[in-house]
Amino acid sequence: MFRRMSIPVVALAVLGCGNGDPMDSPQADPPIGTPAEPAAAAAIAGRDPTQSNAAYEHMLEVIVAGTKPDSTEEQFDALEPVVAAAEQFSEEQRRGYIRFLQTKIDASSPWVRMKAAAEIGWQRQELGESSKSTDLIPLFCELLSHEDPWVGYAALQDVESILTGSTPHSHAEPLVKAIVPLIDDAKADYAAIKILPRLGPHAKAALPKLRRAELRSDDETLKTAVSEAISKI
Repeated sequence: MFRRMSIPVVALAVLGCGNGDPMDSPQADPPIGTPAEPAAAAAIAGRDPTQSNAAYEHMLEVIVAGTKPDSTEEQFDALEPVVAAAEQFSEEQRRGYIRFLQTKIDASSPWVRMKAAAEIGWQRQELGESSKSTDLIPLFCELLSHEDPWVGYAALQDVESILTGSTPHSHAEPLVKAIVPLIDDAKADYAAIKILPRLGPHAKAALPKLRRAELRSDDETLKTAVSEAISKI
């Protein structure tokens, strides 16, 4: 549960948008979805595909609405029962949820694409199938470099859902290239520095920029993060 619930909290703290004011976001989309009733997501118990897809749709709407930078407190609070329900899915439900989410990967909204991809990644981790998530790397590269910086910041939080520790170099290289520019962004530098070690030796291309960030920063927390990242790459 913590991994999903931590995304909006960390993002808002990093971006300085703790009050959920949509004016703080340069290209904020209008919120979508409605707060979930506590039992709404947990009610996915039957095997009727129509009922399940409707529930999955509701879950994704709540997740998107609750994790965007302009989310309200009510929308954020609605995440907990949805996340709790997803944690209790059976294998069949997880696979059904993944199939549904795959239909959202080409959605027009970058927020829907992002959360669908992240949820696929988390569910694959639960199934022990993380290696399959290399198919989501091109999408995350696109999102990390999105023209709306808020999309990039959020993607930086969600990219952990698809990392495995054994990501092939051919897949990791474009991901590193997409993350490295965010080291120069004061709103994303810490998150970028913390995620790069997850790519291990594949992140060596980031070392020059990491060393420069360490030299120019007066923030001891950031310096420590850089030092730790360099030692793990």
